[in-house]
Amino acid sequence: MSQTVNTPVNQIRHTNIAIVRIKIQKAIFEIACYKNKVLGYRKGIEDDLDEVLQIDTVFTNVSKGEAAKKSDLQKYFGTTNQKEVCKKILLEGELQISPKEREVMFETMFKDIVTIIINKCINPDTQRPYPMGLIERTLKEEIHLTVKLNKSAKQQALEAIRKLKKKIPIERAQMRLKCTFINREEAKRFKQFIKGLNKEEEQVVIEKEDVNVNDQDLEGNSMAFTILIDPGVYRDVYEHVTGVQGELKLIDTAVSEEGEQSIDELKGEHEKKQFTKEHSDNEEGLEEEKVDQKKEEEEVSKKKKKKEKKKKIKEENEPVITKVEEKEDDDDDFGKKKKKDKKKKKQNKEKEIHSEEETKKNQKEEVITLHEEDEEEEEEKPKETKKKGGKNTKKNNKKDKQNVDSEEEDQKQPNKLLLIPKDEDEDEEEENIPQQPMTATQKKKLKRLKKLQQKQKQEEHEEEEIDE
Repeated sequence: MSQTVNTPVNQIRHTNIAIVRIKIQKAIFEIACYKNKVLGYRKGIEDDLDEVLQIDTVFTNVSKGEAAKKSDLQKYFGTTNQKEVCKKILLEGELQISPKEREVMFETMFKDIVTIIINKCINPDTQRPYPMGLIERTLKEEIHLTVKLNKSAKQQALEAIRKLKKKIPIERAQMRLKCTFINREEAKRFKQFIKGLNKEEEQVVIEKEDVNVNDQDLEGNSMAFTILIDPGVYRDVYEHVTGVQGELKLIDTAVSEEGEQSIDELKGEHEKKQFTKEHSDNEEGLEEEKVDQKKEEEEVSKKKKKKEKKKKIKEENEPVITKVEEKEDDDDDFGKKKKKDKKKKKQNKEKEIHSEEETKKNQKEEVITLHEEDEEEEEEKPKETKKKGGKNTKKNNKKDKQNVDSEEEDQKQPNKLLLIPKDEDEDEEEENIPQQPMTATQKKKLKRLKKLQQKQKQEEHEEEEIDE
């Protein structure tokens, strides 16, 4: 019987691989590599792609075996060549590593950064390098340095030195070089070049000057200099020396004092620092006092000038302001008086109108009551006449006729009762007229008219008092 084949020939299983991934816009591309070869390729140790890659294909998902389309490669990378795309992904992509491996890589990178800082930097006070524990503590606790696997350790160390200068007194150690020149003229030019570099800061220091360095030089024009320079100036010095056909030798990359410091030296340095600090503090205190005194005097003088200006301005503006204020006060008083007069006139008019209306109402009511009383009296009179008998009937009838006639005349002219009181001339004329006997009803009417006239006089008197 034939045996069954479980795995097909065309199936490739990816085991023990490292995935390098890159993301361009929304598209993701991956390649399958060996774990230990990716870092070697990035550092330049390994050049052969066949030893780095497990397969020369670009995937969108390595675990599922989904290969990328040629149209996507042409769109995002500009080529359809698989090897060129793999090179770009190896250099620019992210290496997918397990968390434990990542921790180990971070620790090794951090230690490399610390060793570079120790080798290249010194304490400017002691001219000796710092211990490793102190720099590690400051980087972790104070600066909170984040290690990046994409950058080199040297590049990250230079960035960390700039941040350490804000926290610790630290400087780059100087380099020791030896420069030789054939002619003395070139040596003079080199000295002038050093002066130009030291205008702002002292970056180059000449330790020694040697003459007749070369045995072939019989005239004795050759010269050599041993100098200390800052690392940032090394490129300028190198270009100047090689441009003049001189020689340059690197003796030491980082100059520092060797050996341990004694306790007496530390005490002496500490005392010197304290003395210099106290002296500088005293000088600064005196200078600050002088500056404060000057500021106070200037402020006092400014205040005086401001006060004088304000006084002058007030004196100039006071008469104008007073006149304007007086005019405004007069206008205000005159306006207030007008308003008060208008209000009084309105009130008086309203009172007059109200009083006239009341008087008219009272007069109408009194006239109506008079008529009603007269009618009642007329109804009562015939009853009394019947009781008295026949003797006085004629007399009573005559009197009744007279009363009826008088009442008719009164009814025809009712408004004559409400006339205003007569003048003195009219009273004299009335006296000359022969007086006729008045009936009882006429007497009652006269009494009521007198009362009305008295009320009118009282009201007029009150209105005159109010107007005054």
